[in-house]
Amino acid sequence: MNKRNFCLLVNPNAGNGRSLQLLSKIEAALSTLPLCFRTVITHDVNEAQQQVTQATQLGEYVATVGGDGTVRAIAGILSQLKGKLAVIPTGRGNDLVRMLKVPLDPISACRILAHGNETHIDMAKINASVFLGICSLGLDSIANQLANQTHFIKGRAVYLYGGLRALFKWKPVKFRVIVDDVLYEHEGYTVAVANSQNYGGGMYLAPDASIQDGLLDIVLIGKAPKLRILLNIPRLFKGDHINDPAFRILRGRHVRIEADPEFTVFADGDSICAPPADITILPKALHVIVP
Repeated sequence: MNKRNFCLLVNPNAGNGRSLQLLSKIEAALSTLPLCFRTVITHDVNEAQQQVTQATQLGEYVATVGGDGTVRAIAGILSQLKGKLAVIPTGRGNDLVRMLKVPLDPISACRILAHGNETHIDMAKINASVFLGICSLGLDSIANQLANQTHFIKGRAVYLYGGLRALFKWKPVKFRVIVDDVLYEHEGYTVAVANSQNYGGGMYLAPDASIQDGLLDIVLIGKAPKLRILLNIPRLFKGDHINDPAFRILRGRHVRIEADPEFTVFADGDSICAPPADITILPKALHVIVP
């Protein structure tokens, strides 16, 4: 196999600066492997997308050094240009690499660039944006806002912190959820639309979701006592929370969510839009390198 050529796209803000802290070690690890690479440190989304365009025109693979938000920011343009993606995880959640079975350790993940296999995975489109993991709103809106505002907690624990703080003051609200033209009136905590299984640093909210099945898993968390929801949080890390009747899972290819505009829709850890939100699956839209 010919050596792969990579554009190493570094997000300096990912993981509270973890990308830059580890960059020299990542470059040293890559230098020992049968591949070629050049490093680009980007400062905003527009610059990152411009670099993706240049890299694909040069026939390079794009390897992100960052988190889920870094991948989400360039996934749309990379898909349009039929480029190829590898991920070196340095973010806080790193949920995409969990789904792809890429090592969470950035140095170990470097080997995948040289020796990994290539495949295609699904993306999802939400209004004018794309995402790869899970989009959600309701209680999750507040939890994500709190997590993104918190910098004194490292790693995935910040998402647990945000969820617990949000739960304390939460009151169930009403949503209208339309799945493939079927209306579901929902009252409760959260509506989430999942392309993959996990979010929030390894919580398996949609444990049966697949990133290659051409379907979305829609998770409805209904009215239930807060203590019951609280007791389900540890179960989220195993995926057996779905045995609780408060959790309902639907499947479809197109979802529309209508709710109070104050509940921002988050996807892959980023604020995306206010509802209403229209979400559509994009089967096999992204070419990726996996173990």
